[in-house]
Amino acid sequence: MPTDLRDRLPIAAYIFSPMGVLVNAASPYRTLRDLIEAAGAEPGKITYGSGGVGTSPQLLAEDFASRIGATLLSVPFRGAGEAAQALMAGTIDMLIASPATALGNLGPGGRLRRLAVGSERRLPLLPDVPTFAEAGVTGFVVSSWISFFAPGGTPVEVTDRLAREVVNYEHS
Repeated sequence: MPTDLRDRLPIAAYIFSPMGVLVNAASPYRTLRDLIEAAGAEPGKITYGSGGVGTSPQLLAEDFASRIGATLLSVPFRGAGEAAQALMAGTIDMLIASPATALGNLGPGGRLRRLAVGSERRLPLLPDVPTFAEAGVTGFVVSSWISFFAPGGTPVEVTDRLAREVVNYEHS
């Protein structure tokens, strides 16, 4: 059944997950600056994966490329999982994804390295990873998110109760 978000009432924003640039741990790109310089030196050589054309990671990668004045080569996959596998295998150069996408493969002995995160401040979970702004790409604050909505016309008493319950759950 088709839906229109204008027919929905926002209840609560639940999860915000800043996106970031990931590379293979064996990649020559140790910093975001390394990646940016390589992309500028050889337009179209740096590849990025996404879960398909028109997905958030694909659009974010194109926005990132525009901000750094580079051309990146899109390699679409059937889903984010396939793109992450390709990055771990070294068949693509980078991926823009949320921290959850690769958490088990980051850090010492991990197969991936995060070069930057799309938040205004460094994440407590990834304190050694700079923000895009710290790495020289200003204005690139990007997150995936999960929110709760109710059908239009839902009584305010119900939406208020749902919002309170989400907050209570978050603090439990």
